[in-house]
Amino acid sequence: MFVALVLGSPSRASSEAVKLVPQVSRVGGFAMVASDGRYAIRSQDMQTYGLWDHQSGIYLGDRAYPVGTRRDISISPDGRYIAYDAVKEIIIEDLDTGKLRRIGPMANEVTALWFSRDGSRVFTTHGKVRVITMNSSDAEAYGNARGPDHAVSAWDFATGKRVSELAYNPADFTSSRPFVNGASPDELYTSTRLEIRRHDTTNAKRVERIVIPKELHGGPNTQTDLVVSADGKRAVTRHVKSLEAKIEIVMAYWDWTQRKVTSTVQVLAPTNYQMPEQFGDDLAISPDGSHVIIRGRRTNIRLYRFGESTPVKELPNHHDVLAFTKDGKHVVVGTSLRSASTGELVIPELQGTPITSSRVAMHGSMVFVARDKSLSAWDLQTLERRWTRTEGVSDGVPMSLTVSPDGAKLTALALKTRRVHIYDAVTGAVISDQPPIERPYWSGVDEESRDRKWAVRIASGAQLAELRALDTGAVVRTVKLAGPEWLGKTLLWTAHGFISVTNGTLQFWNVSSDKPIATHVVDKPPRHAEHFGTQMAVSQDGNTVAISTGDVRAGRGDIILMLFDARTGAQLRSSTLPALGWVSDLVVADDRKWALVDVAGTPVAINLERAASVRLIEDRDQWVIADAGGIFTASAGGGRLLAAVRGRTGFLIEQLALRNNDPGKLMRALGTGSEEQRKYYDHAYKERLRRAGIAAAAVGDMFESIPEVQFAGVKQEGDHADIQLQLDAPRGLSRYHIDVNGVPVFGSGGKPATGKSQRITERIQLGRGTNRVELRVVDAAGIEGLRPVRLLDTERAGTSDLYFLGFGISDYANPAFKLEYARKDVLDIAAALQHASPEFARVHTRVYVDAAVTPLQIRAAKEFVAAAGVDDLVVVMIAGHGVHANDSAARYYFVTHATDVGRLAETAAPFEDIESLLDGITSRRKLFLMDTCESGERDPGEEAAAVSRAGSRGLKARTTRGLKVVGEAKPASRRFVLERDNFLFNGILRRSGAVVFSSSRGSELSYEAQELGNGVFTQAVLETLIDKTSDLDGNGITIAELRTRVAKRVAEYTNGAQNPTIERDNLGAVIAFPVLTDAQAITDRATAPLADYAIATGTGTATSTAISAPVATRTVRSQRGCGCHTGSSTSSVALAAFVAAWLLKRRRGRSLPREHDRPASLG
Repeated sequence: MFVALVLGSPSRASSEAVKLVPQVSRVGGFAMVASDGRYAIRSQDMQTYGLWDHQSGIYLGDRAYPVGTRRDISISPDGRYIAYDAVKEIIIEDLDTGKLRRIGPMANEVTALWFSRDGSRVFTTHGKVRVITMNSSDAEAYGNARGPDHAVSAWDFATGKRVSELAYNPADFTSSRPFVNGASPDELYTSTRLEIRRHDTTNAKRVERIVIPKELHGGPNTQTDLVVSADGKRAVTRHVKSLEAKIEIVMAYWDWTQRKVTSTVQVLAPTNYQMPEQFGDDLAISPDGSHVIIRGRRTNIRLYRFGESTPVKELPNHHDVLAFTKDGKHVVVGTSLRSASTGELVIPELQGTPITSSRVAMHGSMVFVARDKSLSAWDLQTLERRWTRTEGVSDGVPMSLTVSPDGAKLTALALKTRRVHIYDAVTGAVISDQPPIERPYWSGVDEESRDRKWAVRIASGAQLAELRALDTGAVVRTVKLAGPEWLGKTLLWTAHGFISVTNGTLQFWNVSSDKPIATHVVDKPPRHAEHFGTQMAVSQDGNTVAISTGDVRAGRGDIILMLFDARTGAQLRSSTLPALGWVSDLVVADDRKWALVDVAGTPVAINLERAASVRLIEDRDQWVIADAGGIFTASAGGGRLLAAVRGRTGFLIEQLALRNNDPGKLMRALGTGSEEQRKYYDHAYKERLRRAGIAAAAVGDMFESIPEVQFAGVKQEGDHADIQLQLDAPRGLSRYHIDVNGVPVFGSGGKPATGKSQRITERIQLGRGTNRVELRVVDAAGIEGLRPVRLLDTERAGTSDLYFLGFGISDYANPAFKLEYARKDVLDIAAALQHASPEFARVHTRVYVDAAVTPLQIRAAKEFVAAAGVDDLVVVMIAGHGVHANDSAARYYFVTHATDVGRLAETAAPFEDIESLLDGITSRRKLFLMDTCESGERDPGEEAAAVSRAGSRGLKARTTRGLKVVGEAKPASRRFVLERDNFLFNGILRRSGAVVFSSSRGSELSYEAQELGNGVFTQAVLETLIDKTSDLDGNGITIAELRTRVAKRVAEYTNGAQNPTIERDNLGAVIAFPVLTDAQAITDRATAPLADYAIATGTGTATSTAISAPVATRTVRSQRGCGCHTGSSTSSVALAAFVAAWLLKRRRGRSLPREHDRPASLG
């Protein structure tokens, strides 16, 4: 659960504040989607629900029910209203205005509610809660109750008046949904195993019975579900047939105008079942009846064309919402959006991995977080997540997580298996896995003192605590507590005695007295436990006690955090944390500076001295650290874990990031980070503002007078669309953009706009499939408005071309810069991609090597990729040296053939020049591969030691000693400069819309191997592209699959010392490569002869003729390291040792390792 962070208010039409909302949510109860398919809701608990916007792909946040608690919740077809029950009335909440109104009161409690298809009516059921039991008789399952206490009521939504009431007997129904909407708001259907009944809700009577064919009846416990298309022409029934401990699922297609079954499909063959089964809202039909999506027990979710027996697509069965959008073009599956015709993803899971509660631990500035199947470490000093691991982590949130006094080891007690797992706190590696412990965890268990002399427990059924000597086992003292024990921890030992928290009262005890030495009322009595929660913790040294307490309902009060001296019991501090939510775990540091709480699955680190706090948000390999004001730092892909939200509309984080992605400011607020690091981040932050054309002084109010852009109209004709934009800016308009699938159609500069209001029409070309169209507007102050989104689909078929442009330098004008395989890297990738047909109609290739790579030639090469079409794939690759300047900006340059390190700006190519090759071209699919070594931020002593270690073992490091940059005096080693895996360095301005895949993280070594004949990164890319197993789902090797496989192979080759990263610009681009099985010879050749598409001298015109790659015998030679990044001495020694052993083994006659026999690592 998260409280949205208010960032400011927009101008003009809306007075709602812009909020920053984390894109993870708690695991909740049932979920449902509006009939237009745009909005979905999920119940979180009895006080909160979550809201999603499928059009933008954004989670809009947790929301609290304004009054009471609820059993059921529904969303209106247009997504504007939420209806939920408040016992004997319905509350209608307007999500746009926040206003509430009531329908009722009612004579009986509401058991279920839903909207009619058009939203004009709300239906409610009243009576006993129905329970489905598959292996019992109807009478046992549903009871025999009849009469007005079981009724369905129709209410007019506009007036709140009852339209009708229809009595029913729940024993008559065998559907998971007792009532199903028909094509008109008057119609409701019910179903039994024998027949379907149509009811007229206006006149409160049954008007039709439709007989179900006998072959679909099954046994007496058969469950029948029905859905009807919006036009009333087609219907589908699902029959869950149970007989003699077996279950079978059959789907029937109906011509609903004739009330006739046209065909059937067996979804699940007869299967044994062991327990009662219940099937929920897992059957849906598109509005025009053309497609059906269904889920069956132990089967995948299946998408069918109406009337067909073979599914179009099968999906994993772990989603709880299936629904089609109003236009029928998309289907909502869980919280993802898919194409209704193909089942392919349009918008992935909105919430990522749902969060559960976690356990937290702390040592110094290090924070450790254990979740279900994951463990991570965070550094509050540098504000980054250091590592995360999933292997070797037990299922389920652990009972406890502790760190050793020296901070070296981490111990987790698994909840499900009760095993003890011990990890290296520095690396996350598993140290040991111990057998399950027998000691129980809950009440009645002895709580042992730290010195193992005493134990205390709550006396069974009493308000007493018994103190027992462990050496004799005798009870030496009984003390009376303030009240009965609460659920969870009631007693804890300190270094000076023990504490108890009962009946909202904290008491301090020592072993020599039966009277408390101090007593404090810290919470309300247990009768308020549904709203209030208390957590207690003792610091690792036993000298500090921490208590958190408060109202846990979302937005309903503050969390109070109190610190006490464990020796005297005196209160030291009380801090208020605004409306955080349920605190499930608590840790306090020995120095009393930091506290750590887990709030509904999200750790919050609190600097008690500065009254500042940050949330630690993570999902798999991405992370975010954000404070209460929305200032954040994040990993390169961490932006997807945050979104801007205004009312019911979600926006991507980029424009908010211009103001709020400020690591230096966050460090100052928390008192962390070195001054050099803060200044570096400050410069990067200001540089991004400069590139956006925003004055630093304007940042503070950038959301107070925000410009606004809207879709005033959209007219689509085939693969073109006329987009009408309404632009408004109180400070005056500057420019506007249209982005399609994350790519700026008009280039990074956009198009100019004038005045304060304009309506403009632009005609754009659409690509094949789904096009995610975003509008952007920038005002005269450089402030960008929030970006509205529309999804436009095309049915155009056809193939694409592939363009590859490469720059590789091995031989430099300065011989000190010489490299071995950079030239071969780009030639090999070019040769491999020549085998990408017939998936690509044509493959166009151009490669510049060695002397041909000049700043002028790089800029001129844009004419080659500019020929690419909207659906074509463009790949640009650079291989060679890279260097950071020594100035405060630490600007990054690609070292060209004749670079003079004393004149980088004149003789090298700035990164922006390389990236500009992809800016403004027509292609919407662009990939930038960087197999370069960064230089200029290495400690000289460390570099010399690394070179010496490598040389002593027959290894030649790719040294950077020849690349010392001339200029101003270089500051002390700034390793943080190389850590570019941070959202601060992303191209949030949508410069080119390209995906950038780098060979390693900035602070790591990048390796090349003579044994491989390539850079390790390039070799891993080649191996991935030729391996059929890289394509996991048969739709080509996607960027996600490429990244996963390449990262795994590179880590294996280097023993984790090198980790490729995807960063910058368009992280969500849809790019896929065919499996290049015919390119096997490319990965095996020892040399790469110049082909006719290569330019080596800087003159001449390259062609794009396909070639047959020559096969060469590989020569077994020594391993080489590419040491352009700084690595630890331990890593270098380990790498050298492993390589030596591997080479010795290789010289005994083994061939180059393949999937089955490659070395586990090279480091």
